[in-house]
Amino acid sequence: MVEFILRLVWAVGFLTTSIIGGHPPLEWGWRLALGLVSYASVGLVLQKRNMLNSGFAGLFAILDSAVIAVLLGLSGTLELYGFFVLAPCAYAAAKYGANSAAM
Repeated sequence: MVEFILRLVWAVGFLTTSIIGGHPPLEWGWRLALGLVSYASVGLVLQKRNMLNSGFAGLFAILDSAVIAVLLGLSGTLELYGFFVLAPCAYAAAKYGANSAAM
């Protein structure tokens, strides 16, 4: 539930900055927010049904990393803050035992 709320706050946050500040552009911002909320909802359903295993956790970590990479790339700071892409993978490996080599 906490991960779902964090993903929702994250999606609303960058959608708001996309509307107000223009980074990322709105045409990318709403698509990323919609995708993030979509797979966050699937993750919540899997978690409520006790079906969230290390494989699904690794998949969600890859999706989170992809969203972070796209956001950093669109804002032009991927070279400087690119190491943040590894954070979801490290979290999934530590909490759920996801295979870090597969991510």
